[in-house]
Amino acid sequence: MRAPASRWPALAGFSLGFRLAEGLLFLPVAGIVGAWLAGGAVVDAKALLPLLLSPRGALLVLLGGTLFFLLRWFEHAGLSAIAFAAADGQRLSAADAARLVLARLPLLARLALAVTLRVLLALAPFLLVLGAAGFWLLSRHDINFYLDTRPPEALRVAAGLAVGALVSLALLARLVGRVRLAVQVALFERLGPAATLARSARLTEGHRLRVVLLAGAFALLTLLLGAGAALAGSALARPLLDGLAGSGRSLLLAFGLLVLVRSGLGLAATWIASLLDALAFTHVYRRRRAALGEPVAPGQPPAAPHRLHPLLLAAAALAAAGVAASGVRVAFDALGKPEDIRIYAHRGLSGDAAENTLLAFEAAFRAGADAVETDVQLTRDGVLVLVHDADFARVAGVPRRVAAMTLAEVQAIRLPGSDPRVATLRDLLRLARGRGQILLEPKTYRDTPPDLVPKLVALVQAEGAADRVMIQSFRLADLRAAERLAPDIPVGYLVAAPAGPLRGLRVDFLSVERMRVRPRLLAEARRSGTRLLVWNVRSREQMRRLADLGVDGVIVDDVRSAVAVREEAASEEPLARAVRQMVLLLGG
Repeated sequence: MRAPASRWPALAGFSLGFRLAEGLLFLPVAGIVGAWLAGGAVVDAKALLPLLLSPRGALLVLLGGTLFFLLRWFEHAGLSAIAFAAADGQRLSAADAARLVLARLPLLARLALAVTLRVLLALAPFLLVLGAAGFWLLSRHDINFYLDTRPPEALRVAAGLAVGALVSLALLARLVGRVRLAVQVALFERLGPAATLARSARLTEGHRLRVVLLAGAFALLTLLLGAGAALAGSALARPLLDGLAGSGRSLLLAFGLLVLVRSGLGLAATWIASLLDALAFTHVYRRRRAALGEPVAPGQPPAAPHRLHPLLLAAAALAAAGVAASGVRVAFDALGKPEDIRIYAHRGLSGDAAENTLLAFEAAFRAGADAVETDVQLTRDGVLVLVHDADFARVAGVPRRVAAMTLAEVQAIRLPGSDPRVATLRDLLRLARGRGQILLEPKTYRDTPPDLVPKLVALVQAEGAADRVMIQSFRLADLRAAERLAPDIPVGYLVAAPAGPLRGLRVDFLSVERMRVRPRLLAEARRSGTRLLVWNVRSREQMRRLADLGVDGVIVDDVRSAVAVREEAASEEPLARAVRQMVLLLGG
């Protein structure tokens, strides 16, 4: 189905107006409501699980899913209305399309809620298998044992998860085949929510596989167009910025222009995919009605030819200027100096010795680490030891849990290498005196004693080490406890998958998984005065990218390579470094 050239202004005007309203109104309001329902800042995805299992979390999921479908359907409905009228030789303006969709908004909202519930039901087989598998596996060994050794039971669980995923995928495909024409039915037929879904299912009966394949093709097209737009924007960046590297001011102007161009390419790419999707499914809807012998009436009576309202154009121009200015601000806020990056040895220098041993920490300091990172647990007799996993199955082949053993039993276990003894926190505090900082992570498992953090803080204070220790944790409750006991010790939130804003978090630093570091996260951290550490850094290339971004610290396995990269980055010419940093920001 093709839209006549005279309808393109209406199609573009409707999408432009919707996307301005979405960015300036809908999404900010949704963020405020979501933060209120979440009961505060939720930064890491791990913190989502207990939230989602609560009544408040269930409401958040339902409202979030409903809003997601409603926003996507709003644009789809408006484009479909204009295309439907065009197929009958009618002119429907962007404003008239918006009025039509707004009149159907209550129905679309009820449909979005109904589809959200059905999606959750379709996901239930996979989620149930995932929950049961996690409970069974973690009741036997630490998760790292399965990740490193891949025993037969883990492979069997993986096969079960694959089956659960296939069942859920089949149910989702069936749902798509039944409800994919619900938006068109809601627009052009006066039915209730249940009748609308039933009508959509009837229209697709006998053709659902084609409908599912068509929907999948447009989803893939959206991804490809978005990736193409990002690649095109990145391809423009290097030659333009290289040509302007002699002037800092023109470099910033070029960067702002590139931000605007890249944003425009991304907007155009997603709009093309949305438009083709609306045209295709409006055509399917009309053909299915015709095949059933039903009249295909115009969606609206004729309307005046569409013109883009001057206020809409002015708002678009202001939004474009805001995008460019925001991009430049992100660049200013995100970038730091490579020479200021601090290097933390992950569980000591594990390439030279077994992890979390005194020999590993000694080697790390000799190699040039500014600090060492380690994990702290309590033995059954109340001694703080440096062990990462809940048990010793991975590191020593002993499936006994740390919390169930005494110090004597723990130190009887032989670790690989020339320093086979499990170290205590007291040992490390004394070893590191005068040599560097220590980043401590209290490890909390299901059988961890509740006084782990108080005992950790008490020992640090007793050893006079409060000024050279930092504490990080995935649990905000642990950080709050440490703050109450020792306000002078810096605390940081461990983040595996950022899922919310930093506002109100009240920590001294964030410790973020490498794949989750984005320029906006860096900029937000700097604006809030929060230092940013990055973990899971395992190669020179990864270290160089983070040095270019200017993060505050990296937690690395290879200290020597990290030190070398830091020195290389610090010796580079400032303007050449700025060009590479801006290219990186545009690509990130």
